[in-house]
Amino acid sequence: MRFRVLVMALTVAAGALVPVAAAAPPTSSYDYTRIAGRSTVRYDDFEHEVFDVPMRDGVRIHIELYRPAAGGRFGTILKMSPYHDSPPLAEDRRGQYLVPEQHGSMVDYFVPRGYVFATADLRGSGLSQGCFDYLGQTDRKDVYEVVEWLARQPWSNGRVGMIGVSYPGSTPILAAAAQPPHLATIVPIAGWSQMYDHQFQNGVPYFLQWAGASIYEVFSVYRFARSPTGMGVAAPFCGAPTSSPLYEGEAYTSGARHPWHDAHDWSDASRSRVPVFLIHGDADFSIRINAIDWFNHRRRAGDKIWIGQWGHSAPPRDEQWVAALHAWFDKHLQGRRLPTGPTAEVFLNDESVLAAPRWPIPSKPTTLLTSSAGRLGAARDEPGVLRYVADASGHAQEHETGHVAFETEPLRTDTVLVGTPRLRLRVSVTSPKVHLIGTLYEVDGQLVNRIGQATFAIQPELRDGLDKPKVVVPGEVMMIETPGMTMAHVLRAGTRLRLVIASSHPDKVPIFGSGAVVEVIAGGDDGTSVTLPVIARPRLLPDVYQPEG
Repeated sequence: MRFRVLVMALTVAAGALVPVAAAAPPTSSYDYTRIAGRSTVRYDDFEHEVFDVPMRDGVRIHIELYRPAAGGRFGTILKMSPYHDSPPLAEDRRGQYLVPEQHGSMVDYFVPRGYVFATADLRGSGLSQGCFDYLGQTDRKDVYEVVEWLARQPWSNGRVGMIGVSYPGSTPILAAAAQPPHLATIVPIAGWSQMYDHQFQNGVPYFLQWAGASIYEVFSVYRFARSPTGMGVAAPFCGAPTSSPLYEGEAYTSGARHPWHDAHDWSDASRSRVPVFLIHGDADFSIRINAIDWFNHRRRAGDKIWIGQWGHSAPPRDEQWVAALHAWFDKHLQGRRLPTGPTAEVFLNDESVLAAPRWPIPSKPTTLLTSSAGRLGAARDEPGVLRYVADASGHAQEHETGHVAFETEPLRTDTVLVGTPRLRLRVSVTSPKVHLIGTLYEVDGQLVNRIGQATFAIQPELRDGLDKPKVVVPGEVMMIETPGMTMAHVLRAGTRLRLVIASSHPDKVPIFGSGAVVEVIAGGDDGTSVTLPVIARPRLLPDVYQPEG
């Protein structure tokens, strides 16, 4: 545990300089349960209302809401999803998975405290009409209209916030991009901002998501919609012409960015002025953490971010999460003057917390050079070539596939990495199409652990731009620079850092390239290297949240 020396401030009192002790630094992370002035339970009864609201083109969007059974004007929390009443998922409409079980649901927790909780079915799903759109331009207009419709209701105070996890966590980002005037805040959890990044990492496809966004094909081809007899299959093949694999053509295998991706990109949410409380798990392999890149570019005062060691879910922080969300909505939907904690909190793998007043957290970019002897460090070595033969076995045997590796000496001190690393790869290949995948590992004796989602991947035809394929000449040396995914990791003293370059990986589909010879150039002035976001003099705090057991 690190401690900061107590700083003494000087002030003038009674004509003399008197030392005054500065506030003692905190000894643990921020405790949200201690925020005073949050809304309290005021309403015992609520009303459940159902609407089918026509959009500009006549298609009706199904909305259900719960509100206090009393007069007054309330802030609205909206969850817009494709899953309500859409088999096989059929997500609940009360927001049960957004808060811990002991609180029941969003309805049970927030409505008694003076909120409206609303759900809306995206067109082509649930009980809404129309054709599924993969959060494209039609959905963008729908989200805008739904937010504004809710804000116009007689019980509304004119402030609408959005929340959700996964696909429903992406609709708030879409709303921020659409910029409806009455959108007051968004809380996107494990959401993405563009379909391309959901399918590919620089042209290298992810398992599951590469299959045209997987489960969403069900909504495109067999749309479940309202029928005179209740739920039933209607409008078969309604959305198939706009589904990814049928529309992208050759780009679907090459990984090139296609106009279809441009039409399903809402990363311009980075320009939105609404306050954002973003949550994403570093262990999320359904929507990977590079999905937060749009947020990394915002740099807007008033935003907030949590990153931690969890998967595809709301943050498993129980009362701390509920209290943080409660204060956030109270501030932005009820207009209460409340603190909402640090701008950035990173919950690290050693159970410590790094807090900061801004995001991205300033780091010291530290470049590690490769060596022809397989070393990784600060020393510049003579240039040399290491080679391997690409194969597809890495999806099942991560450490057995053809590869080259570089490794540091044991680290002398704990090293905190928070931010986006970059790989500079000097390489030649014998095949015009092959995947190049770099992965960072922490090596502790015989244990080799992948670091979060610290991977770099590229289909080298896309080295000049994802929408600018360029022929790869076999044997020609290429310099490829590519960012990785946001990291949140402490490398412990005594462990080693390993960089592995391969052509297959457990998270990637090995489409082509088996048998290609890959030559990685190390050492020299412009050999392969990796740049890491090292936090200088980090002040880590123990986590105030200690789960039972």
